[in-house]
Amino acid sequence: MNDEQEKQHAPEIEALIKIAFEKGVDAAIKAAREKNDPHMLDDFHDALIDRFYQELVRIGKIK
Repeated sequence: MNDEQEKQHAPEIEALIKIAFEKGVDAAIKAAREKNDPHMLDDFHDALIDRFYQELVRIGKIK
C-alpha cells in the first residue's frame, strides 16, 4: 500500500481503534469488516496490534 492510501485510511483507522477501546475489539472488527476494504482491514489490524501492545506496556502488563 502506498503512503497516500495509508493517509486516506488514517482517520477511519483511528475511529476503529477508538471503537475497540470503548466498545471492544469485536465491535471494531465488525465495523471494519462492514467497510469491505481488505487493505483497510489489514491496516486496522496492524494499528490495533501496535496500540494494544503499547497500552499493555504502559499499564505494566508486559515489558
